[in-house]
Amino acid sequence: MLLKVEEIHSYYGQSHVLHGVSLGLNAGEIVCILGRNGVGKTTTLKSIIGLVPPRSGSITFKGQELIGLRPFQISRLGIGFVPEERRIFGSLTVEENLLIGMKKGCHNGGNSWSLERVYETFPVLKKRRNNLGKHLSGGEQQILTIVRTLMGNPEVLLVDEPTEGLAPLMAKEILGILSRIREDGVSILMVEQNFKATIKMGDRFYVMNKGQIVFEGTREDLMKAEDIRMTYLEV
Repeated sequence: MLLKVEEIHSYYGQSHVLHGVSLGLNAGEIVCILGRNGVGKTTTLKSIIGLVPPRSGSITFKGQELIGLRPFQISRLGIGFVPEERRIFGSLTVEENLLIGMKKGCHNGGNSWSLERVYETFPVLKKRRNNLGKHLSGGEQQILTIVRTLMGNPEVLLVDEPTEGLAPLMAKEILGILSRIREDGVSILMVEQNFKATIKMGDRFYVMNKGQIVFEGTREDLMKAEDIRMTYLEV
């Protein structure tokens, strides 16, 4: 298993948010963490990347323990984080944003990302390369955020709510981009609220409620688990 999370307990101050969360990501997979707002999905990703260090449990990446490392150290090992807030630099151009994300070395089997490759793969960014980040549409900003993280050549991509606030067609395009990135050898652990948007692309699924995993299974398992979907996913 490429990334393994075992029985982590994470807190915000005195507030106990994650209660023994365990999950895993194999090489080449897209794994989706589903659930409603406020159940601990984002905190799980932030615990992995070191922004909310767990107080107990274990998180290993290729067998190396991550708990105790700082976020920049975890990133250098080959894990990239795409935050829900995007956090692009609005006063910089698209190309400048991409260059900021560039790191030396490659964790993805030598299949490194360069500006040339990015522009070939994502023509919209080439077209907008001289535009300021703040002048991009929401969908274009989301593409830039994902691709800026790719410039660090990660082996694993942690993606938080990539379709949040986007129109259905743009959301579909973003999910298509993530599927293409997986085909290029990057494993993806993704948080989403809308299971219908991700059901066709995910290999395995975890459902969270109140800081705990309440379901784990394949696409077929989730489609059969009507009680889980009705209780924890559907409005």
